[in-house]
Amino acid sequence: MNRFLKINLLIVGVIVIMLGMEVKHRMDIYNQIKQEEIKIAQSKEAIEIYEQELKWLDPNALTNEGTIKSYSIDLDSITLNPMGGFSIHLIINDDPDTYLRVRLSRYDLEGNLEIASNYRSEKLEKLLKGVER
Repeated sequence: MNRFLKINLLIVGVIVIMLGMEVKHRMDIYNQIKQEEIKIAQSKEAIEIYEQELKWLDPNALTNEGTIKSYSIDLDSITLNPMGGFSIHLIINDDPDTYLRVRLSRYDLEGNLEIASNYRSEKLEKLLKGVER
């Protein structure tokens, strides 16, 4: 091989290695952020917020008289929001098709966790039709 081709291959190889290292670095940062958000999603503060929201939807939520009897946090559904915070599904009554998707963030000056928005699944909407608030 001539000298010019060897130099070009070396340069291309170095660039490919550098790009690979950058991708790996970004993936590590993303995974680190996601692990932090999972800890927040399972924190006592977040659970209190979830339960407040569920009781707003159904005043008897999480009791035997309520339409919403139980919920679980679907950690596989967590998605990071580029504007800050994250979204997560709360599975209602052990039915994966009945869920409340909440977006949590820290917008206030004190840095308290709050629900920025929520989305109710079609099945949850039907379930809550007869509930008086």
